[in-house]
This record gives sequence, C-alpha cells and structure tokens, in this order.
Amino acid sequence: MTNENSVQRMYIIFGAMLAVLIGMTGISYRTLSSLGSANQWNIHTYQVLTELQGVSNGLDNMQAGAQAFIATGDNDLYNIYLKGKDDLSRHYKTTLSLTTDNPRQQQRLKDFKSEVKNLFKFYVPVISKRRSPQTAAQAVALAAQQASDRESALAQLRSTLNDLRGEEQTLLTQRTQSEGSLERWAHITLIADSLLAIGLASVLSIFLVRSNTLLLETNEGLSKEISDRKKAEREIRDLHEYNEQILSSTAEGIIGVNPRGRITFANPAAAKMVGWDAQQVIGKPVDSILERDMPNATLSVTRDTPLSASMRDGRVHSMADGNFTRRDGGQFSVEYTITPLREESIENNEEVSTITGAVITFRDITVRKRTDMSLLRLASIVESSKDAILSHTLEGRIVSWNAAATKLYGYSPREVEGCSMSILFPQDRTEEVAYLLDKIKNGERIEPYQTMIQTRDGEPIEVALTLYPVRDDKGQVMGASSNARRIIRRRADEQLPVYLNELRLVKDSEQPGGNGQHTTEAPTGGAVVGS
Repeated sequence: MTNENSVQRMYIIFGAMLAVLIGMTGISYRTLSSLGSANQWNIHTYQVLTELQGVSNGLDNMQAGAQAFIATGDNDLYNIYLKGKDDLSRHYKTTLSLTTDNPRQQQRLKDFKSEVKNLFKFYVPVISKRRSPQTAAQAVALAAQQASDRESALAQLRSTLNDLRGEEQTLLTQRTQSEGSLERWAHITLIADSLLAIGLASVLSIFLVRSNTLLLETNEGLSKEISDRKKAEREIRDLHEYNEQILSSTAEGIIGVNPRGRITFANPAAAKMVGWDAQQVIGKPVDSILERDMPNATLSVTRDTPLSASMRDGRVHSMADGNFTRRDGGQFSVEYTITPLREESIENNEEVSTITGAVITFRDITVRKRTDMSLLRLASIVESSKDAILSHTLEGRIVSWNAAATKLYGYSPREVEGCSMSILFPQDRTEEVAYLLDKIKNGERIEPYQTMIQTRDGEPIEVALTLYPVRDDKGQVMGASSNARRIIRRRADEQLPVYLNELRLVKDSEQPGGNGQHTTEAPTGGAVVGS
C-alpha cells in the first residue's frame, strides 16, 4: 500500500510538472509568434518608408525636370519630368496598398494626392505651352507669374510627405522597442521550459523505478490474464462459427484447394452448383468437378492455368468467362476469382510467408449470358432494319439511332445524341412534337400516320411515323421508340395505305367547353410507302 501511495504521489507531481511545462510551452509559442509578427511589422514599416522615399525622389525629379524644361525647352529635361511623374505615381500606389491598416495614413495619402493634383494645375498648362515654339515665351512668362503659388503648393506637398514619413518612423521606433521586450521574454520562457523539461525527466526516471517495483508485486494478475485469454479463445471459436454461417448462406460458390489440387472445403452453394454433396466433394481433385475438356479454362495446379499462376506468384487471378463441369457431365458458364492463402512463420529470425492453398469464388452466369445474347440479337435486328428507328427520353432527347435513321435523316448518331427530336421536324410542326411527347408520357402508342420530317440538309420528306412507349422493369414509361418509313408519291390520285391515320392535335384550351375548338390534321394524298 505504501508503494501504491508513493506511485500516486509521483503521478500527481509528474502531472503537475507536465501541465506547467505545457503551459510554459504555450506561452513560449505565443511569444515567438508575437516576435515573428513584430519582426514582420518592422519589415513592413521599412517597406513603407522606402516607398515614401521613392515618392519624394519622384517629386524632386518631376519638379526639377519641369523647371529646367520650362527654362530651356530641352526634350531630355521633359523626359526627366515625365519619369519623375511616373515614379511618383508608382511609389504612391504601392504606399497606399501597404498602409490599408492605418486609416490616418490613408487619409494623409489622399490629401497628398489632392495636393499633387493642385501642383499639376501650375505645371500642366505651362509645360503644354512650352512644348510649342509659338507659345514658348508665353510659357516662360506664365511660369514666372505662378512661381509663388507653385512654390507654396510644393512646400505643402513636402510638409505632408514629411508627416507621412514621421508617422512611419514613430511606428518603427515603437515596434522596435516592443520587439526588444518580446525577445527578452522569449529568452526567459525558453530557459524556464528547459529547466522544467530537465525536472520532468528526473521525475519520470524515479517514477519508472517505483513502477517496476509495483509490477513485481502484482503477479497475481496473471491468473486474470489467463482467464481473459480463455475468454478470447471462446470468442475466436464463436467468430469461426459465425464465418461458417456466412459461407453457408452466401449465394456464391466458394471452394478451398490445397497446393496439391485437392479440395479442402466447399460451401453449400458451390456443392449445389456442381451437383455434389458438400462433404462428398472434400478430398477430391479439383479437376474432378471443374472443366477438363478445355485446357484454357481448366484450373488444374499441374498446368499453366490461373490456379497454378496464383499458387506460384501469390496474386489474385480472375476469369470473367469460364466453364465448370457438373457431376452429371453437363457444363455451365461461370466467372470466378482465385485468391491464394498464406501462412506466416518465423525461420532463422525472419518472417516467412508460405502459400498453403487457394480459395476459388465463382458464380453461375448462364442466365446472364443468355440475356446478353438476346440483347445482341435484338440490337442486330434494329441496326439491320430498313426502317429509321430511334429511341428518345420522355423529354424528347435522342438516345439511340440506327443506320437507316442516318440514311433517312442525314445525321450521324454522334451528331444527334442528346439532341431534341424537334430537329427532325419543320419549325411549323413544334405543336406536333409536344403532342407526341404528351401521348407517350401517358403510355399511349401512336399508330402509323403521315407527317413531314426535315433532313440534315433542310429537305422536307413525307414519312409514315409510328411511336411506341418504352417501359422499365416496373412498368413505368421511361421513353419511346420511333419508327419512320419514307412515303414516295407516285400519282396524285393514288390513295394512302389504309393503315395511315390522321394525327389530330387539339389544344386543351380549345377542347369542347373551352373558348373554341381547333383541330390540326396531317395532310393526306396519294402516296406509296417505300424504304
């Protein structure tokens, strides 16, 4: 009990010292951060002072160049004036962007800009006159008249500029003093952190010695550890039984194979698919239940097959289309995956991984292959049809398009995919397209009727058009299929085939009982339906 109390006291001391060390470290971090910020502000202030000096130099060059040009008319001196003006503007803009945090300096800079504009009132007209030989004398006389006012404006500019520099110099002095204080405080906190770390290390050493003594006196806990281990073993057995239940309930076939190609286990789904009892199949060669007549699909471990490759390289191998053999000799299509099993061991102080078998997971894809073949045959029939066949969504967006549609309409499948089917109709038949889409949304079939379509080249063509709603597996209408066949006219008095109907478009507002009734009929006339 004495040792336990001592350890508890050590815990308290250690925790207290650790808390103080963490607190002091936080203070040191904040101090160093503040020191870094102060240093950045000093650099920032130096930048402002440098830009203000650039403003002053630009002002001096501009004023000197202007006066010299007025006196002599030398264009080189005029260029000095222009360069000074550009330097003044550039450094002013930079200073303005650097002092956004100081409203007072921003206001002074705005005053400075106004004073510069006031100075330009004197320079601009004089320089403009001086550049012309006819008015040079007038410029010199005007400059002499404005000399007093110009010098006054220039003096005001310099005063404002001195105020700006004085403000930044004061800020620099204050921040330099603050930086010095922060440096001294940072040194103090770092020394305190070092002393606390040394003390903490000493307490930790003592604590470790006392803890070792306490551990030697607690061997009675071993019995509890043994009990816990037995409990863990029971949990492992329960987990094994749970995994067995999962294997038994899964719909996929699962077979285990050892390195010699013998089956070590098979779940009920696998046994049912190959026609054996799950217990009967254990111990049999894997070739006794898998296909043997086609070497490229055989999984024997004695040949260069996916199973032998998995046993050799320790990787997962798959086949999307294979064939397995049932007990009665019949074959069925499967897709399968072979996953190697590994066992880790220690040999010569090194970890060694050994392949101890493989797991074959497979599923019967016979029904799926039949469905795929049916879809391929259906697609082939649609593609080879002489009728122009296309499918579209309920909004009229084209989804598919056969070769006959390309021939009739002139568009390639890539050109029309995602486009509205209204591009196939003349502009005066937009109501017809909306009417057809409404009928399809209601699940109605549009019987063959005569209408006009428009080819890619803008040519109008008469066709016999039929639309069928397309439904999903729940019976909901998801789109439509359109079938069009060209009508080739022979004689004006020849009648249309009897199966062609008249398409009547009746607006809702013009139904009986509304404001009026209006019916649009597709034109009829002699024609012969042809491809």
